[in-house]
Amino acid sequence: MSNLERIFNAYKKELVILETIKTGPVSDIFLCKYKEKKAVIRIDKTWSVQMKFDRSTEVEIINKLQPIKFTPKILHHDVEKKILIWEYIEGKEVFLKSENKKNLLELLGQTIKKLHITEVPKNTKNIFLNSIEFYKTNLLKYSNNKFLDRGFSIFDRLSDNSNEYVLSHNDLNKSNIILNQNLYFLDWEYAGPNDPYFDLASISMSLELNDDDINYLWKGYSGNKSLLDREKLQNWSIFSIFLDYMWRLTVADLSKITNKELQISALENKLANFL
Repeated sequence: MSNLERIFNAYKKELVILETIKTGPVSDIFLCKYKEKKAVIRIDKTWSVQMKFDRSTEVEIINKLQPIKFTPKILHHDVEKKILIWEYIEGKEVFLKSENKKNLLELLGQTIKKLHITEVPKNTKNIFLNSIEFYKTNLLKYSNNKFLDRGFSIFDRLSDNSNEYVLSHNDLNKSNIILNQNLYFLDWEYAGPNDPYFDLASISMSLELNDDDINYLWKGYSGNKSLLDREKLQNWSIFSIFLDYMWRLTVADLSKITNKELQISALENKLANFL
């Protein structure tokens, strides 16, 4: 019996699946009704336990952020069953158009700033750093892989200033943001302390922002009270591509998903520009 079937059987009196939102390498996400409330459920694939996610810390961080109201409320979670159910938020994916670009990017910058000035919950593990260390250990067999060597080297250099770390999302891409009257951030599985520039770099890469766009984002984030370190932003942006490569290679190594399905060769061609 698959994990999906086990979940459906265990929650058949409370849970009704309405439609599939996304089927990913690690998790499946469905629109559902949970106890008569419209909701979203994430169900981890059985093999994903090897990725060593810290779902308890993820839940703790989401609950910490509830007063700020830019993440959906958790309705139910079960680490053993590998599920997380949160309230459904009506909205749409962020799409930049000329008429809304400036205001939307400034709002995005303001929202990221609200996250970054939130106190990191005490005694929470550093999921992001632990993930990097896990990739490094798990991928030791690729000892002559120039892309991994370069990626880990960039990270080691950029992460020297741990005293500047703030509470970060660490996977901020356009598919993890919903636009309603406000912005909501989803998928907090890598959330934790990190350099504030990583979130800014991640969303800049995902939205393919140009220099003017980044200025709008930074204006919302800083209120023009400090200067943007463009070199630092660029370096974290480059690292975000190497991180994607580490993640894909790890998924291919631990699961039955092939390198071809994960488009690893195409990503290597892109990374060759940064060696």
